[in-house]
Amino acid sequence: MKFKQNILSLSVYSAVLALMGCGVTSQDNGTGEAGAGAISGVAIDGYVARAVVYVDTNQNNKLDVWETRALTDSRGYFTYSPAYEDKNGNAVAAVNYCELATDHADYTYCLKIPAGYDEVMVRMTQGLDLTTLDPFTGTLSMMVSSNESTIDQVMVGTPITGLLAEMTTEQKTNFYATETDVDVDLAKLDFLDFKTADLMTEADRLVLLRLALKIHKVADSIAGILDANLAQGTDDNLFGIKEGMPTDASIYVYRAMANEITATTGVSAFLEDQTIMERVISNAWIAMKTVVNDYNIKNPSDVYTIPSDPDFTPIATDSLRLAVVVGSVFGTSLTAAGSYTDTDGEVQDYTLADDAKARIRAIDIMASLIRSGADAAAITNAETLASDATYLTNLKSPKTDVTGLKAKFVATGNVGNITAADANYDSRQSFAELFGDSGSVSGLTGAGGGDVNEDGFAGNTLEMGESGDSVGISFVSVDENGDTVTDATSGTMTIDASIADGDFASESGEPLELEGTWEQIDEYTMLMNVEVAGVIEPVIVKPTVTKDDEGNDVAAYYFDLGGEQQIWIP
Repeated sequence: MKFKQNILSLSVYSAVLALMGCGVTSQDNGTGEAGAGAISGVAIDGYVARAVVYVDTNQNNKLDVWETRALTDSRGYFTYSPAYEDKNGNAVAAVNYCELATDHADYTYCLKIPAGYDEVMVRMTQGLDLTTLDPFTGTLSMMVSSNESTIDQVMVGTPITGLLAEMTTEQKTNFYATETDVDVDLAKLDFLDFKTADLMTEADRLVLLRLALKIHKVADSIAGILDANLAQGTDDNLFGIKEGMPTDASIYVYRAMANEITATTGVSAFLEDQTIMERVISNAWIAMKTVVNDYNIKNPSDVYTIPSDPDFTPIATDSLRLAVVVGSVFGTSLTAAGSYTDTDGEVQDYTLADDAKARIRAIDIMASLIRSGADAAAITNAETLASDATYLTNLKSPKTDVTGLKAKFVATGNVGNITAADANYDSRQSFAELFGDSGSVSGLTGAGGGDVNEDGFAGNTLEMGESGDSVGISFVSVDENGDTVTDATSGTMTIDASIADGDFASESGEPLELEGTWEQIDEYTMLMNVEVAGVIEPVIVKPTVTKDDEGNDVAAYYFDLGGEQQIWIP
């Protein structure tokens, strides 16, 4: 299997090594002072797997070295995973990750609260959005009373709890009175749980979905634009990238939003008001500049020149357009379960949850284009398609590749011209189709051994790089007897490089060998936890479609390591 030259050094080793310290270490995850308790929760924008969760004791929006942290599991939970049925209908028992041995791989999902705190701010960032199957951007927060929480009472971190965490008691009272009729603590309400029929009415669910998506997508897109403006002249944004900077800039937009809530003005009101939105953006920008100024004072040898203020008017205009699209897309009841036949002739079943996912994907695509500063025609194109029935039907498919679709919107010659048919990925290949030898594989791993197939795979080993300059990733799963399982969907892995110089060499001069775990989320997405020098970094891997040098659509592999994205072409 051959890949573009130099992609290897950018993707696997350099990116992971550069990210050391940003993830969770095997030594300090879940730890805290003596007598510390644990808190359980779930992160949802969609559900966010492998997010970094930490207790922000000083509320500086930054993961400090002394603060306890963990990762969310493959369903978005930390500390406690409730019982559920897997995709094959098998019952999976509940598990308390904090009761596992500290050297157990899943202990990574245990979050402890330091002793002495009655109330703590829990923040969740990075990871994989399980609805879009794209990296999650932004931060989810929730204020939690450590005295009232119990392990099996899963707290729900959402954009709504993030905004509530920034409000005064009076503002919260107004929020509950004007924005929702749900008479429960929203930190205990999972409005993406479609399997619990009596959790809430569908009308209440739509209200919360609309509100949460408006808050987060608007705040996240504004933060992305402002961060890019602050970082003009540099290769990377500052927040979440530059060491010493806060994890994410969206918190400052949330705070600016919360400041606008009064006895007469609620969230919905200022998401329809150009003047208020411009003020929100201006106040967020001022707060972000203050953070950079503080950084400059503490780091005189690494001073950033803050550019002049951007024009807040077009940012506010796009934000209000996005809020309108969210309201429109979730303005009607979700479609009941049913099925449709795709263009490959396969019958695709869908549920209420799948219909919600399709709508969220349409919104996320528009939000991502705004956040990244895409051409206005591309944003308008995504805005128009969000109300197209065929487009939304295509987005229900489990084969949908949101990453590839976003790339289509901004590709040369495509801007402004994407149609519903461009969202059709019926022919997309799964891992099972790409990995295996001669079709003998039913899961991600191969049967072991065998001839190399036309895609360059031999058994359960993926060779990456030119011949003689390669990295082998061996995916292994064993049962309770230690025997290899050939059709597993999770297990351990080893990344072994043949390169023995530069970043790839250990102190002894031998190639680096990385250990980790892997888990197949669905037929088209895998999560790997890679450990380098004790730091565990989540890596998203999935087949996708991209353009080759001649402009043709080709099968490829998408990797995301903590925000560093790479596309590998076989």
